[in-house]
Amino acid sequence: MSETWLYERQYDPTDALYYSLKHDGFLHTLVFDSPSKVCEHRIEEKKGSEKKGRMVLWNKQFTLVPEAFLGSEPKSLEIDTKVLLDEGVYLCYKGKNRQHLFQSVYLSARKVAENKRHTVFFWWYSGMLYVLVFNNQNLQFANGFEVQNASEVAYFILSAAQECGIHQEKFVIVGDAQEDAMQELDVVLEKLGLEVDAVNRSLLYGNYFNSPYQILSGYLYQMPQCALPEAY
Repeated sequence: MSETWLYERQYDPTDALYYSLKHDGFLHTLVFDSPSKVCEHRIEEKKGSEKKGRMVLWNKQFTLVPEAFLGSEPKSLEIDTKVLLDEGVYLCYKGKNRQHLFQSVYLSARKVAENKRHTVFFWWYSGMLYVLVFNNQNLQFANGFEVQNASEVAYFILSAAQECGIHQEKFVIVGDAQEDAMQELDVVLEKLGLEVDAVNRSLLYGNYFNSPYQILSGYLYQMPQCALPEAY
């Protein structure tokens, strides 16, 4: 599979929204001529790239802070950016006023949890794992972890379920990862008598499913729906 990619249709660049993230020496950019319509999808080497857009972080650690407790977190936490994640809850991190891909992951997780009692949602790519737990559609847990394999992913998923007290209840595990990684995780969880459901990715444009790095672009796609960051 080629590392680079280009989809483009005619659009007015003066009215377009640009969102980009950096990964493995490449710049991934989605351009929108409305909040949900992609008019350009470009993956290119960072050297020589022209369109950078609004930069989005994807592998930075974060903490969730209730609005009433903003400013009271431990001084050891390095935070310079906050963004409203949901009513009364802020996502805080060191990001120099850039957005965070976790905002989009949260949107997907919240939608998955809408009609379920207990949900564990995860996003896993390139050594980074996000885990979210919803109890009766309410967010109970969210954190990021550095992981090396499917066994560690399973450990953090089950630890989060236990921390939230749903491990003895019937809960569903839903997540997104590369196909081979998802298969590895399925094997690990099956040994524990658990199943994992994969997120159904959206078709962003005609030949999108031929593009590489959908685990990144599929969430970059939702960034126009997310709140803009503020200085902490």
